Amino acid sequence: MAGIPADDKRSRWLQYSALLDIVRDESWMHRLASLVDDDTPTDIAMGFVNLAYAHALMAAANHEDLRAWLAVAQTDRVIAMLADRLKGVVPHPIRAGQQPLKVALYTPQIVSDRHAATSMGLSLMAMLSDLGHDARFYSAMEMSIPFQDFFFGASEIQRDPGLEADSLRLRHGKGMLHLGNRQRSLAYRLSAIGQAIDRFGPDLVLFIGYHSPLGSRLAACYPMLAMATHAMPPALPVDAWLSAQMECETADGAVPFPYRFWPSGSGTAFARASLSIPDTAPVMVTAGVRLRQEMPPAWCRRMLALLDDHSTAHWLVVGAKNDHAKPDFPAHPRVHFIPYSNQLAELQAMADIYVNPPRLGGGASVAMAMERGLAVAALPDGDGGDKLGRLALPSEEAFFTTLAEWLRDPDARRRFGETLRQQFASRLDLSSAAAAQALEQALILSLRRGGDRLACAGGRHE
Repeated sequence: MAGIPADDKRSRWLQYSALLDIVRDESWMHRLASLVDDDTPTDIAMGFVNLAYAHALMAAANHEDLRAWLAVAQTDRVIAMLADRLKGVVPHPIRAGQQPLKVALYTPQIVSDRHAATSMGLSLMAMLSDLGHDARFYSAMEMSIPFQDFFFGASEIQRDPGLEADSLRLRHGKGMLHLGNRQRSLAYRLSAIGQAIDRFGPDLVLFIGYHSPLGSRLAACYPMLAMATHAMPPALPVDAWLSAQMECETADGAVPFPYRFWPSGSGTAFARASLSIPDTAPVMVTAGVRLRQEMPPAWCRRMLALLDDHSTAHWLVVGAKNDHAKPDFPAHPRVHFIPYSNQLAELQAMADIYVNPPRLGGGASVAMAMERGLAVAALPDGDGGDKLGRLALPSEEAFFTTLAEWLRDPDARRRFGETLRQQFASRLDLSSAAAAQALEQALILSLRRGGDRLACAGGRHE
């Protein structure tokens, strides 16, 4: 910061972001947010939103925590400001009752088939193709911002999550992907992808994610259906949204749609011998990409005590890339740290119990475990507990009591696992006929509500 006056806005920006990284206190997030204004370049403002969202995911144990963190960061205000910068279009004529529909799917970032929003988008595009609609998938790659490591005065960098193009395959059928050029500025990409969608002229936009400046702009121009990540309502105006809850209030456009995952198959079990685990030992597994932040020290101590009480049990901790990513607890001879990889299905197939930490995320790995018939322990009000529904464990005491019972009683954990396998098939399976029917009904609702909204705003019907 040498050469920058102490009272200069740039100096305060660097100071606040550095202190946020060091102290991890929300007051510094609030101060940093106060500096984002109409003069802040689009790439820097969106870099801040990405930073705030990353901090929220690390700090949040449930949905309420996430909302509170994002409120402190004023992300709704910043997203609205960025949406206003995008050139709008005259809303397209609404093609009343015409089939097949032209559907533009949009998600802020496409990464790989292991990325929740990417996987959901590819699955939904396959479903739309099956239903006879013309679907195209777009992303401005909003987390890929050139030089964003120079935006903040901290060692913590919001890195480009990258693109694993070889993993992007439709379940079946055909589809088109339109991705923003990550070598160009985000401001350029938001505009370019918005124009590409306008040229397609969709009847409806299906948004997959939580928030987005381009998503907000599209909602002002087209009927919009949304599938929000983290089993929460989207933070942008939509005509209908696919709720993960079977029972939900429909007044705000929520459509019961718990279906989230395409079956991946049973998979071949990872060899226990490679980890020196006996065939008869009960094995627990936990997976994630933010485990150090998602596994509180007190919770880890209780897990280690559980292992000490059950001398044959082993615990696989999948996602610890290096020492900095490992959860903060001492080494244990029956805890196996494994880098995150494409082999999670195989690792789960060798396990008996999936343990979801007290975190916001984990929905995909919980669903994968349910499909395989593992017993799953998860608390409510998070992505993992949401997949279990009423079978989520109500408290931390119940969580550890149940784990202890499953470690003692193989039949009890197998019965619970079979119940979850059946629940996956009936409630989460995106390939089911029930999912296709629910999606078609949601499309109809979005078109009707969006058509009425746009007509009132000056649109017209053909």
